Amino acid sequence: MQSLVDNLMKREKYDKLLIANTMFLIDYDARELREQRNPANKISFSTLEADESGNVPFVFDKLTRNIYKGYMPGGGLPPMTEHVMLPAHAFIPPQDRHLLKNESIKPFTTRQESTNRKLRSLDEKLEQPRRNMKKNQKRISR
Repeated sequence: MQSLVDNLMKREKYDKLLIANTMFLIDYDARELREQRNPANKISFSTLEADESGNVPFVFDKLTRNIYKGYMPGGGLPPMTEHVMLPAHAFIPPQDRHLLKNESIKPFTTRQESTNRKLRSLDEKLEQPRRNMKKNQKRISR
């Protein structure tokens, strides 16, 4: 296991991220966070989602040192968990962060933004035949 850590560290200098006293290496190529002491423990970027403010909130399980996937009756959280809020730009390679300044890219989108985009696209697709029908009706009535 230690050789895997050494290989990760030698391959390229990784940015580090401390989450609840657990050090993670940010692997931008694989799009995941890897625990420094246990590289088999990873958190994929695809399991994380930004909120409206652009931050990435999640509940961290201190026992598994990963995202908490459990459920507590009554909506509470067990004491071995911790709420974590990460800035979305932490998941963008440093050489690409300058692109955020002109807002040409967004690192994450919220589910609601994604849903709204899909609905707008669907509305546009549905509206086009309606417009064509109205044009054809005008031509016929002339």
